[in-house]
Amino acid sequence: MGELYLYAIMKAENPNAIRFGWVSPITGITYCGICLGAAVTPQVGAQCGVCGAHVAQLLDIRIKGDDWRRTWKDAFTADELASCG
Repeated sequence: MGELYLYAIMKAENPNAIRFGWVSPITGITYCGICLGAAVTPQVGAQCGVCGAHVAQLLDIRIKGDDWRRTWKDAFTADELASCG
C-alpha cells in the first residue's frame, strides 16, 4: 500500500498568512501551521481553536517504491488562494 503523508494547508484570517500544518511523528496529531500550538482536525474547513485559522486544503502524498501520487482537496478556489500572496 505504501506510506501516506497528509499535510493540512492552513489559511489565517489575515489573507497573507498561509502555512502548512504539521503532523507529529510520534502521535500523528496534526497541528495548526499558523499558531503552531493547537491541534486541528485534518479536514477541509476545520478551524483552529486558538487562532481561528481554517484548513484550506489537504495534500496527501502516497509513496510506494519510486512511485508517488498526490491529491489536493480544496475548500477555496484557485483564485482565492492566489489572491493571498
